[in-house]
Amino acid sequence: MGKLNKAWLNENKFTRNILNSLMQLPHLVELHLEGNQFSGKNPELKYPDVLKSLDLKDKSTSPSTPTVIVIFVTLVIVFFFVMDEKGAFGFEDLIKADAEVLGNSRTEEKLIISEHMPCSSLLFAFLGDRGLIHGRLNWQNRLKIIKGIADRLGYIHAQLATYVVPHANLKSCNVFLTETYDPLLSDYGFHQFVNSDNVVRGLFAYRSPECLQNQQYVSPKSHVYCLGIVILETMTGKYPSHYLNNGDGGIEVVQWAQSSISENYNEKLIDPDMLSSGPASIDQMIKIIKIGVACTKSNSDQRLNLNVVINKIEEVN
Repeated sequence: MGKLNKAWLNENKFTRNILNSLMQLPHLVELHLEGNQFSGKNPELKYPDVLKSLDLKDKSTSPSTPTVIVIFVTLVIVFFFVMDEKGAFGFEDLIKADAEVLGNSRTEEKLIISEHMPCSSLLFAFLGDRGLIHGRLNWQNRLKIIKGIADRLGYIHAQLATYVVPHANLKSCNVFLTETYDPLLSDYGFHQFVNSDNVVRGLFAYRSPECLQNQQYVSPKSHVYCLGIVILETMTGKYPSHYLNNGDGGIEVVQWAQSSISENYNEKLIDPDMLSSGPASIDQMIKIIKIGVACTKSNSDQRLNLNVVINKIEEVN
């Protein structure tokens, strides 16, 4: 437990008190808690420089931390312990055993445990890792990721055609990466089982302009908007402020991209790390960025249809 050094618990809709023991870990050097709805008394930080960001607006008193948060933190600790002590591969049985113990804990909440992803998530590749995983985010791999996300989103739409928005929570933290940087989408379809309108509307698709400004019900074009945000994030390497509940933090990538394109400052949008990591075509990069901009227009009627987006992305080499 003491060997945990980084933890990303952002955008998980956690509520109530922050787990005090998490703040006391001696080797914790980075902790992300933004995008949650914590309340109660703030725990003391043993190492105050650890906390990267924490959204504590709209605080109110409430009971102690739900068991699910304790379990989730334990899952993170188990993962880092295995990585640190023995390496990530060859210990599937150990991880499964830990997951079984955690799953049998007394709690009403349901846990979803997926297989280990060597490169973690797209968000981690950009913000949580400045080593090998991030270093391999060259143009070829980023284009592969974008094409894969679009293709898989199209597949989900085809298979779950009766749902207005089959995913509803498409963002970089819900895109896992394999060793070869193939993207795998997670966290889709679950909102159909959630009864609370407040929880459902906390999903990213419900932050599209038509939902926020006009209170219109979410539509397939909301999915296109989410895809556009991920495209712009992937190409610029910037964390979008759109992911945060209050918009306080990150970069307003949509406005930045739109203004840069209109003023013909296209190349300023390209992540410098991508240019320095291998052969790249500026023209092809700008094409992808413009697709992302077309996906994020404020007027949903002016956005591209998902199938059109997929075809346009496939045309880029």
